[in-house]
Amino acid sequence: MKRIILAFIFIFLAAPTQVHAADILKNLSANEVESLLENEGYSAVEVLSDSSLRVRVDGRGYLITIFDDGDL
Repeated sequence: MKRIILAFIFIFLAAPTQVHAADILKNLSANEVESLLENEGYSAVEVLSDSSLRVRVDGRGYLITIFDDGDL
């Protein structure tokens, strides 16, 4: 779970400095989050709906919800 959080922090910190702030703070879709997690090596990622995903890490299931304001 720590790697997931670090991946999301990295996404926002690694953005080019000339990118408009609105582009940096855009809401991610469930499919975009799925792609990010799979690129980080998580193979058990399942999109449940437009705003939720299920991830299995070391045999434990985690539900990731994407709220209307973009928070996870």
